[in-house]
Amino acid sequence: MDLVGGTKWLHKVRYCKDDACCVKRLRLCGAILVGKTNMHELGAGTSGINPHYGTTRNPHDTNRIAGGSSSGSAAVVCAGLCPVALGVDGGGSVRMPAALCGVVGLKPTFSRVPLSGVLPLNWTVGMVGILAGTIEDALIVYAAISGPLSLHQSSDMPRVLLPNLKSPIDIPNIKMAKYGECFVWLTSGLMTVLMTLEFVVLMLWQNSMINMDGRDKAVLGWDARVALAVYGAFSSREYLNAQRIRNRQLQFHKKIFAEADVIVTPTTGYVYDLGWICLNATCSVTAYPIQDDALKTGELDYINGGTK
Repeated sequence: MDLVGGTKWLHKVRYCKDDACCVKRLRLCGAILVGKTNMHELGAGTSGINPHYGTTRNPHDTNRIAGGSSSGSAAVVCAGLCPVALGVDGGGSVRMPAALCGVVGLKPTFSRVPLSGVLPLNWTVGMVGILAGTIEDALIVYAAISGPLSLHQSSDMPRVLLPNLKSPIDIPNIKMAKYGECFVWLTSGLMTVLMTLEFVVLMLWQNSMINMDGRDKAVLGWDARVALAVYGAFSSREYLNAQRIRNRQLQFHKKIFAEADVIVTPTTGYVYDLGWICLNATCSVTAYPIQDDALKTGELDYINGGTK
């Protein structure tokens, strides 16, 4: 089956000779693979508007987007066509469509799932992700596809501890940290650790995202062209500085996790309205309507812009 990455040309230069490692592991576990789904071209956007194969529509409202870039995966799970689907997540490409379609989206920790056979859209942040109807289904698939490529492969990652989801034992002492500007309240009896989380958006996808091999960029949609131009505009110095910032943020998060078990944040922008408070109204982006010119312009004329 051709690997096209949402394009009309990629399968001509990158031949698909075998299943990806994650797919092989699912087959070994007896999974029934029913097909492939649509996605945002080259994973370079968040809407799922694809000029070559059409726009993936949200099953809750077919006049709205499903989100992206793993848009088709979220839509088929939401529509009940299959219990689980795979996607790839670098900057939210699994989590955002999952949020907009109302399903579970999991981006595993980097290197938990082998990338062998996966389209290398971004080597340093992209990971195989899972979209599922329930947390239990996501857990089952994660257990099936995670782990090193071989028993002899060394890894500094701690062992994955898979919980018993049907355990009657409650866990009331989980400590949750939240970013103060995102939530006014939390609806649970869980202990809440109030902290200020300093986030820096790190998304240097670089030219290594995709090698066009000298091909005319006219084969791409408008928003994919803009995205590739932006991603390829960073210098090596900027890339190294971004890695330093990422390490700095890692130290901040280590301090947070010394006091809290979970950090809670929204996945997409939204308006939160109780009649007496409206939160973050200037960033009210949810599943926006699909415009008549969507296939021509992609997501360039939408409020969330043409890139992540």
